[in-house]
Amino acid sequence: HHPKKDKRERIALETLNIYAPIADRLGLHSFKNRLDEECFKIINESDYRKINKELIQSKKTIKSFKENAKNEIDNLLKDSWINYEVAFRVKSILSIFKKMQKKGYESINDLYDIYWIKILVNDISDCYKVLGLVHNKWTPLPSRFKDYIALPKPNWYKSLHTTVLGLLRTYTNH
Repeated sequence: HHPKKDKRERIALETLNIYAPIADRLGLHSFKNRLDEECFKIINESDYRKINKELIQSKKTIKSFKENAKNEIDNLLKDSWINYEVAFRVKSILSIFKKMQKKGYESINDLYDIYWIKILVNDISDCYKVLGLVHNKWTPLPSRFKDYIALPKPNWYKSLHTTVLGLLRTYTNH
């Protein structure tokens, strides 16, 4: 909250380039996203407002997807004897902007990964079991699968990432 615009922008750029990556590396993803949001709002206010407006307009769809996807996953895993927890995240506005720039998209509606679901389990074998159940229920996109268990990230992050078709379609028509 500095009165001079150029100083606000310099601080925002410094935060994006230094402090946000440190927060990310420390696993403080929520804090990193808040830093990204505030800095992006300062550096590129018009794009921030445009994307934020589209997210607000999509709020009902996002909420519906979140609730229905959890129910669908609960139904899928109820007989599996796997202990799990379902978490849900919406991509940050800066991340959405970067993806739109990279892909040449004009609207968030062109993206299929604005929000995602995490299914948290207790051990590695359960990760692969859940992946198998998810891929049997919905159609996976082969180019959108990453196995960070077999090949962990440099910060030792381990998980499986997949993109499936059909889960969203189930609920956007209701």
